[in-house]
Amino acid sequence: MTINYAMLFGAETIRRMTKETEVRLAEMDLWKNDKEWTDTLMKKLAREDFLTFDFDQVAYAVKKMAKPLMVELMNEYILSLRSLPHIKDAFEFATVFQQKEVLKYLVDRYENDEHLTEYATVFRLVLRFFDDELTNNELIDEARHFTSFVKDPVMRVRLKLFAADAHCHLGQFQEALLLLEDVVEGIYALEVGYTKSALASRTFLLVGNCFLYGKGSVENANLNYLAVIATNATPDTVKLAANHGMGLVMMCKNDRSQCAFYFEEAIRKAKETGQHAYRECLEREYYPFARNILGEKFGLEGVMQKEQVHQYIVRGEYEKSLRLIEELEAAGKSSHFLTWYKGKATGKSEYFRTALEQFKQGRYMFLTSLIQQELEKFEGLSADVGGDV
Repeated sequence: MTINYAMLFGAETIRRMTKETEVRLAEMDLWKNDKEWTDTLMKKLAREDFLTFDFDQVAYAVKKMAKPLMVELMNEYILSLRSLPHIKDAFEFATVFQQKEVLKYLVDRYENDEHLTEYATVFRLVLRFFDDELTNNELIDEARHFTSFVKDPVMRVRLKLFAADAHCHLGQFQEALLLLEDVVEGIYALEVGYTKSALASRTFLLVGNCFLYGKGSVENANLNYLAVIATNATPDTVKLAANHGMGLVMMCKNDRSQCAFYFEEAIRKAKETGQHAYRECLEREYYPFARNILGEKFGLEGVMQKEQVHQYIVRGEYEKSLRLIEELEAAGKSSHFLTWYKGKATGKSEYFRTALEQFKQGRYMFLTSLIQQELEKFEGLSADVGGDV
């Protein structure tokens, strides 16, 4: 899957702000003056006499000048908007940052507006998914149904992207990639601006995930994640996941320092964007997993039990790891990972082979080469000593 990255984002959106925006903000005494960025200012910027500021330029300006308050201030801006192009971008912003109350306001307010009916219809679907009223399979079915009658090109792209995301969550990566090819073609034709940049960022992230988790193609994943991270137009909520992906890529490349850098960036962005559950997973499970794979020794406080098992193996404390595995399995917490770790702790190839098949059937193809290498290593050791593994 070959993507022209520059064309997707457009030359005007590669930077956070244009020079014209910087000059005008300076003339308004708003450049490098964060105290002026208040709810009152955001309401003012939403007025018709300030519509020369495109939505993306306002978003980038707020991010630069008042980053800790970005979502709060942009929500105030959105609630005061009257311009049709800006309101369309507002739907996407509320979705990207999972601002459910703001999104509900937009859907309810504009569902009978002839220019925004399709936006309201499509994003009401998003609200239902956010509220756990739809499973991933139901979201795919609904998106397919909506695509049969929705005409707006942005909304048609959005529906396919929703479906592709749901396929990824289900581990159906080939189906996701087929949809993403259509998404890319659709994004090429969209007008440059906030929505195009946000959709492109999400697309690159999903393509990267498909290559890493679905195909085990580390280099292709690397290319797509970097496209997300390196482009200033990318929302931090999307950069968060891309940094997580890059951390895993660097783990696969055995690059300890770069792995640490990207995981720490992901944790920082999770904190900044209020993604508290994601941050906890990164700190307690995902990053400890990568550190274990790279053979690092670290404290166990706050680490999930599954990765405590893994750390005991790194330390050579195999009996402790096996006892903890037994406790977890007795508690009904068996997993592909514990089967793999049991192979590491015992050196028995049967566990490696079982785990290898489980991972091939699941959504962690990037791990299969690691397991295969470990299996071959243990089988080689067994052959050297003339015994069975």
